[in-house]
Amino acid sequence: MTITAPERKKLIELILAMVNLYGIVPYAKVAEVWHREYPHLTPVTEDFLSRMRIGGEFFVHTGDAFAHESLFWDGAEDFYDLLNLQEGKPYYEPPLEELLKYRDDLYYEKTQAFAKLLLFVQKERLAFGEDAAELVDDLQLVSMDMGTNLQDLLGEFEIRDIVLKNHDQVGRLLPMLTDLSNNSRIWPNRGFTPLEMLGRHTSRVQTPAANAKAGRNDPCPCGSGKKYKNCCGK
Repeated sequence: MTITAPERKKLIELILAMVNLYGIVPYAKVAEVWHREYPHLTPVTEDFLSRMRIGGEFFVHTGDAFAHESLFWDGAEDFYDLLNLQEGKPYYEPPLEELLKYRDDLYYEKTQAFAKLLLFVQKERLAFGEDAAELVDDLQLVSMDMGTNLQDLLGEFEIRDIVLKNHDQVGRLLPMLTDLSNNSRIWPNRGFTPLEMLGRHTSRVQTPAANAKAGRNDPCPCGSGKKYKNCCGK
């Protein structure tokens, strides 16, 4: 199979975007999206994708899929944890124009929850100007990490030596941090937000109390996409 240089560039951009959105993307899924979005271009097969040699990007081959290289920074545990959390879940599939925005490793959707939190930080004088935007930007990126919890988000204030004034301020901040996290697109949900995933499977979701058999490394029954030990079991 031979593809042209412009086609190869498009294919690499598609793989990069899908890896950044999903964390792990099988060759079959890449081929499916390629054929759907670029039916006029040279078809690609799983075998062709498995043999691609691509340097300087943020993804690696894993046998039958591409995966983000960060999943292997501390061994392969994060990779296998993510595989377990993703099992059986559908893919969030935005229009191609939106999908390709994820070529940028730091891209994310700026939601109403993001705008509301930024306004809160500014009005409460927790940070100003670019510092306020940088704080909320980092809070958003942390919200997209595997296993994130509220303590991780509050840690972003601590490392900046931002002292929350009183319990009332903390009480108003925490729901905003939760809202930000619940509306963030995360790898364990294959790009769906926790709220979107909860809405798709409401009838199947159990509370942690009702699911006494949930193990610490099992997906949390609340639908967050995180491990039980890093969510309701923490």
